[in-house]
Amino acid sequence: MKPKITYIADLDQDIDDFLAILYLIKYDVLEFVVCDPWPITDEGKSRLEKIAHLGIPCFNKIQLGTRIVFCGGALTSVAKFIENGNTLDALVMNGGFVGCNIIKPEEQLLKFKFKEFVKTYNFNLDIESTRKVLSTSENEIGEIILVGKHLCHHGKNTVVDLWNSLFFKELQREYKFNNDKRLHDVLACHEGLSLLNIIPDSTYCEYNSLRPMNIMDNWGSTFDELPYSEEGIDIYRECKVAVSYK
Repeated sequence: MKPKITYIADLDQDIDDFLAILYLIKYDVLEFVVCDPWPITDEGKSRLEKIAHLGIPCFNKIQLGTRIVFCGGALTSVAKFIENGNTLDALVMNGGFVGCNIIKPEEQLLKFKFKEFVKTYNFNLDIESTRKVLSTSENEIGEIILVGKHLCHHGKNTVVDLWNSLFFKELQREYKFNNDKRLHDVLACHEGLSLLNIIPDSTYCEYNSLRPMNIMDNWGSTFDELPYSEEGIDIYRECKVAVSYK
C-alpha cells in the first residue's frame, strides 16, 4: 500500500499548488489538503471546491496520525504540529536556496549568478515557523527534503521540458497557463515521491546533505557550520537538498 500524504497549500496564490495537488491525486497518494490560509478569493474557493469534488478532505491544520507532509506554502502548520508533540517521518517542500558557494558557475541561473543568499517565498511566509522546523531533531522530523529556488526557477521546470506529457498538456489547456510557467511545487512533489520510493520514477535532481542558513531573512546553504561560525549567520539541521539537474 502506498503511503498517504498531507499537502499544505495556499490556494489563493497562483495555480502552482493546485497543479501539485492534481499531480498527487494522479498517483493516488494524497490523503488530506491543509489550506494555509483558508481561501478567501473566488479563484481559491473554486480550487477548494474542485479538490473536495475529487474526494480529498480539506482542513485548516494537520490531522493526527499524519506521517508525511508535502508543503507548498508556509511552515506554520508543521511547526504547530511538532510543538504539540507530534512527529513526522518526512517533510518535502519547495523552499530554500543553494548558491554560488556550492554550485559551479556554469550551473548558476543568470538571475542568481554569484549570489550566496536570497529571499525565498515559502521560507519567508512565516520565518519564525521556518526556523522552528529547520531546528527540529530527526526524532521530530525524520527527513527534510528541499527543492529550492535555484532549480524551481530553471527553464527546464516547464511543460516544454520536464512536464512535456499528455497529463500536463491537458491541464495547460484547461487552466490556461503558458509555456514559461515554472511548476515549482510539482517539481518538489515529484522529487519527494521518488526519493521516498512512493513511485518508481527517478528524480530529476541531484542531492547533497546540506544545512540551510539564514542572514537577515535571506537564505542559503552550507555543508557544515565551520565557515560561518563567527559571521552571525544562523545555520540549521542537515537536510537532503536538491543542488542541480541531472
